Amino acid sequence: METAMTLPSNPVTLLFPILLTIVLSCAIREERIDCPSTLSLNLSEARGVIKELSANRLDLAIRGENEYADIRKIGAGDIPNCLEIQLPRGYAEVGAFAGGGNMQFLSGTLLLPIGHEADMLWGYCADIDCTSEHTADTVILHKQFCTIDINISGMTPDENCHINVEGNWNGLGAYDLTPVKGDFNTLAESLPYGGFRVRVPRQGDNSLKMHLMRQTRAGTGELIKTFSIGGIMAGNGYNWDASDLDDIAVTIDYATLSAEISITGWDGGGSKDYIL
Repeated sequence: METAMTLPSNPVTLLFPILLTIVLSCAIREERIDCPSTLSLNLSEARGVIKELSANRLDLAIRGENEYADIRKIGAGDIPNCLEIQLPRGYAEVGAFAGGGNMQFLSGTLLLPIGHEADMLWGYCADIDCTSEHTADTVILHKQFCTIDINISGMTPDENCHINVEGNWNGLGAYDLTPVKGDFNTLAESLPYGGFRVRVPRQGDNSLKMHLMRQTRAGTGELIKTFSIGGIMAGNGYNWDASDLDDIAVTIDYATLSAEISITGWDGGGSKDYIL
């Protein structure tokens, strides 16, 4: 004998389980929105670069929604393969750096004090969508400085010359690696085997200049010639916007005060020669 199914006579009784399911679903959704997002940063490649540089730490800067900010200094021996960070859901700006020494972190920028050459800085930046429960990215560090090697041919030791380099950009944005405007002025290092070397930070225009100076008996500096190397290099293919900045070699003929400039790949590959 079959038993007939009876439905509740009260419509409210019938709808109550459905309404309860909707309310609970909405509540769970709201709670999930309020939950933080987990950002996983793969640091394995960055750790390899830091080892090659013999840098002592990795600096990490993060800023996100609701005025979230996190600054971390991770010792070279403590860098994990993966770093997980919980932060408010939304979009986050992330910067990572290695090789810094003289640069100072101020209000979201890395600034080089006047008189110092550029640090051997390698950096990474990213705008990351952290609106979901979990987001991942790989930190890949890029070269943020240009090394200039300078050789002066035909100059006798008693000439007592030196090289001064100046530009109009002395820092980087910590979250976008764009050049920050400011006075850059430093003396090139005199090398034991002869010649000079100087590191220059990423520039935002072609204003970089190199002054060949001679020290007088009175101890003052006498200008011999100014080379507008920024404009010459930019006009011949040097790219200050490259992810990894190339290096430059300059050879100055002291008799004619002419110069030959070579752009050398940052990784040691190929070169291009130009005459000033």
